[in-house]
Amino acid sequence: MPPKSQAPGQPTISSFFTKKAANQAPCAPSASASRSPSGAASPPYAAATSSTLGRRQTNGDHIRSDDEDEPPIKRVRPPTAPSKPSSSSRDRVEQWRFTPRSKQAALDESTEELPLPTSSQRSAHEEERHNTFRKKLLGDANPIVKWDQAAKAAERDEGGDGADEDGEGGADEDEDESQDKQEGSSNLHRFASSTAIRSGSSKGKGKNAQPSSSKVKYTPLELQVLDLRAKHPDVLLLFEVGYKFIAYEEDAVNASKELNVMCFPKQNMRIASIPVHRLHIHARRLIKAGYKVGVVRQTETRALKAASSNSSKPFTRSLTELYTASTWVEDLETVGGDESGMENPVAQNSLVALVEKMEGSDERVSIGLIAVQAATGAVVYDQFMDSSMRSELETRLAHLQPAELLLPPLGKLSKSTEKLIRYLAGNPSTSSSVGIASTRLRVERTESVLTYNEAFNRVTSFYEEAGQTGMQDVDMADGEGSDPASSSKQRSVIDDASAGATIATVMKLPPLTVQALAACISHLRSFGLASMFKVTGNFVSFQARSEMLLSTGTLHNLELFATTEGTYKGSLCWLLDKCKTIFGKRTLRRWIARPLTDVKRLEERMDAVSEMLEGKDPLLSKVPELLTKQPDLEKGLARMLYGRATTNEVATILLALNRITHQFEPVTHPGDVGLKSSLLNESIAALPRARSVIKTALQEFNVSAARKGEKENLFPEDKFPELQDEKDQISLVEADLEEHLIDLRKQLKRPTLQYATVSGIDYLVEVRVGDAKKVPADWLRISATKSVVRFHTPEIIAHIKRRDQHRERLEAKAKEAFSTFLDELCEHSTVLRNTISALGNLDALTSLASVAALPGYTRPVFVPESGGDVLHLTGLRHPMSEALRDDYVPNDIQLGNDGQKGLVLTGANMGGKSSTVRAIALCVVLAQVGCFVPASEARLSIRDAVLTRMGASDELAKGRSTFMVEAEEAAEILRVATSRSLVILDELGRGTSTFDGQAIASSVLSYLMTRETHRQPTTLFITHYTSLCTLAERLSGVRNMHMAFVERANPVDGEKEVVFLYQLREGPASSSFGIHCAALAGLPRAMLEVATERAEKLKAETERRMRSKRNKAARRALKVVFGKGDGEELEMLKRAALKLGVIEMEGERES
Repeated sequence: MPPKSQAPGQPTISSFFTKKAANQAPCAPSASASRSPSGAASPPYAAATSSTLGRRQTNGDHIRSDDEDEPPIKRVRPPTAPSKPSSSSRDRVEQWRFTPRSKQAALDESTEELPLPTSSQRSAHEEERHNTFRKKLLGDANPIVKWDQAAKAAERDEGGDGADEDGEGGADEDEDESQDKQEGSSNLHRFASSTAIRSGSSKGKGKNAQPSSSKVKYTPLELQVLDLRAKHPDVLLLFEVGYKFIAYEEDAVNASKELNVMCFPKQNMRIASIPVHRLHIHARRLIKAGYKVGVVRQTETRALKAASSNSSKPFTRSLTELYTASTWVEDLETVGGDESGMENPVAQNSLVALVEKMEGSDERVSIGLIAVQAATGAVVYDQFMDSSMRSELETRLAHLQPAELLLPPLGKLSKSTEKLIRYLAGNPSTSSSVGIASTRLRVERTESVLTYNEAFNRVTSFYEEAGQTGMQDVDMADGEGSDPASSSKQRSVIDDASAGATIATVMKLPPLTVQALAACISHLRSFGLASMFKVTGNFVSFQARSEMLLSTGTLHNLELFATTEGTYKGSLCWLLDKCKTIFGKRTLRRWIARPLTDVKRLEERMDAVSEMLEGKDPLLSKVPELLTKQPDLEKGLARMLYGRATTNEVATILLALNRITHQFEPVTHPGDVGLKSSLLNESIAALPRARSVIKTALQEFNVSAARKGEKENLFPEDKFPELQDEKDQISLVEADLEEHLIDLRKQLKRPTLQYATVSGIDYLVEVRVGDAKKVPADWLRISATKSVVRFHTPEIIAHIKRRDQHRERLEAKAKEAFSTFLDELCEHSTVLRNTISALGNLDALTSLASVAALPGYTRPVFVPESGGDVLHLTGLRHPMSEALRDDYVPNDIQLGNDGQKGLVLTGANMGGKSSTVRAIALCVVLAQVGCFVPASEARLSIRDAVLTRMGASDELAKGRSTFMVEAEEAAEILRVATSRSLVILDELGRGTSTFDGQAIASSVLSYLMTRETHRQPTTLFITHYTSLCTLAERLSGVRNMHMAFVERANPVDGEKEVVFLYQLREGPASSSFGIHCAALAGLPRAMLEVATERAEKLKAETERRMRSKRNKAARRALKVVFGKGDGEELEMLKRAALKLGVIEMEGERES
């Protein structure tokens, strides 16, 4: 049906897009596609259907029969001369004219060859749908598909490729592309070969006739993709194309697998696409899977590109964002949300850089370390010596929770270090129980190892440049410049005066740490995050003298951050965490990981918890209200420092800080706050100090515009006058458009004419269908309904073009102004960080006060160092077990009286031995965190370490058997334990034979209890070996205790049963009741009877042998002492020895 309401010679949108197709006959035969692959002629309806589809796709002037508006069509400048009307409409009418025919004529016509439609008659949508469906059915290896691909390549060589010059579809095409790929196609005639095959007798001759391969011709966009992928081979790149981000080739396959999106071929490459507004959601999933993700954005806008000299070239693109698990800082959420999409909002997910130096051999090395937590900007440094076990390195990694390691090239680290890294990187479930990231640990390698001089020069150059210029990051290592508005700026807080002091601070770092720092700076520059190193106040030493360093084994065995099953619920952190803010949770986690050893700081924290628990001062009632609904201010401040914060995030941060700074009145001195606790006074006094900074920022910042994302309206006119200049230019253009409207009213004789806006296209001139033929021929028809036709005049097109150019200039200048505002705000980052840190301390203290309010918790009393080594706990309970179940049996433990420093604990299996010693260790940790403990009374000495060796398991990935693990852990404890340490050894020696195990266990116990006084720790030794109980009786300062039980007859069947009382009692246990435990496990009764009988025999035999050994030793001693006496005197001494029990009577007389 021909289009309605079209004036002769009037240009339309579709006429510009289908000019080439309009000059071609609608049903012209194609020499390259006339038959199906089988050689049979295509039926008449196949050609008709294809012709119909092709006509509907290319005829853009058709007006719908209903009142709905047509979808928006891309505006194109009209040609200078009107195009002539095409004769294709008359041809189509003739084609579809119905003519009656006889039956024989119809049969004759059906046997004639009818041409298949050519590729030029199909739309891009239909072409891709056919290709997808064909490959689904036949596969890429099918000969028909191969022939068709080769034929298309030959057509491209002859200039038949009808692709866009840019290789990019329009926005509208991209919008529905993925859906079209999934729908497929049912037009099976698309399987036709592009070469005509003669039907008849030539059977099978075409199988070996493979078409000659031709060189692939890439579109300009594909060439861009190939270039950027070659520059970043280790990055999964997502390219901004229209309204989507697209991954190509192998990246598309990986994205399809991880994101569950479709991967399909397009032109010369495989692609997978995601919507623009879902970028961060999908990028987060790729990062969690272990990929390094890069975002390639268009660095040109359409309006400015159209006005430039390279308007016919593809959009320039560059890598503007780069992400890994340790550098993901793109989310700012409150506690109520799932922060950043990662499992644990308190997890550090840090980047740890290591540098190693051999100290004579692989056994001992020096290691330099830099750990960066991008979410908060915290930087931790350390240099330490480590043994062949690399226990010191493993402990630090457990505390720092790395998501990514930055290591020297392969071969530059020792074998022991590489083995540990492979173990941690390959066993996420193992490492998660001690705090390392639960996802697979990512490992990056540097290109080379810098010497100390090279590293020092690089670091000092970085700080000098930062101090002089307020340095920006390099452009994502593409080697090409990018648009300043799209590049991430480095925020500098170092001025010329402080640059020297900053370099002096860096010069104090240990040499290997400086080398690691240089590697970190180079690495994070490509991510736009190097600015965190400019705030040297963020640097913290890992080894603090006033804090306890808990080993990896202790973190795991005491379940501080995760249970042995790897769950958060049931851990100590789960019990203590009542925080309301994310940065408060981070503070509490740091306190748990590093308990205090400084009595003064510990008492200050305890005083603060006690005062909050009492809650008498009305000033403290404001704190809980202040903590509610706070965003992650630590991460927000870091994002501002990196230049990543959005306008909405900045508004959220400023309003939150404004609320914080106005909750309490400013004071000159912390003591003026008026509370008893000095720590509370300091924390509250720090909150209002940023009030003037926030007040000034809010006066210059339009919060309502920031919520809408309107950067051009954020600031007053006098702050950034260049923004107002562009706004004035836009107003002038809009005034010109209004003047043009007056002329249009006169021309159309419609005094009330107004511009219309439809589907985002504004300044449309609506003309009734009956008057559409009267408009000038140079008016551009945009869309139509049943009642009106909409146009753009040449003047409107010119004005809109000018307006869009000014709008894009305004957008670029607004981005620059917003960046400058963030620079000014980040100059006060120190006072802002102190405010956030003070509120985090208040949140953590409030959480500890909530735990202290639980029934049965008491404030521990710390004994000064001069008072000896004391461990007195009355009514002790296991904190997590009590929280999970209420019926926990309390116990009492007293060590330190009369020089007692050791405890050998025996008892039945499942009698509660391990749980009791864990409860003791947890109370020590809780007390030195600054929390009340689950006991009715607690008197404790300050401990410098809690060292544990518990459980039995092998570590095959490290090449260590069960006993080797036990022995190495025990050796490490013996090496580092001091007189102020608490040592827990649980069933040492059970990983080897009974005699070897007893020998090792007794030797370790004896060594710990007989070493020098200044190295003799408080030791809790759990064992089933009765020989250790005997040894404990001979050692000074060691006592025997056991877990109580009761043996009784079952009232039902009379069988003996054991009831566990879970109470500590003096003396050794008489039995371990292993067979009873086996019965509880469900072993067969007959087998248990045999086991009981054999156990009795073995016990009797062992007792006989022990008795015989004692008798022989006593006789030898008597002979040595009284060997010269007469027989009567010797016989008298024997009788006395028998009476005193020195020797025992036996059935056989020994000479």
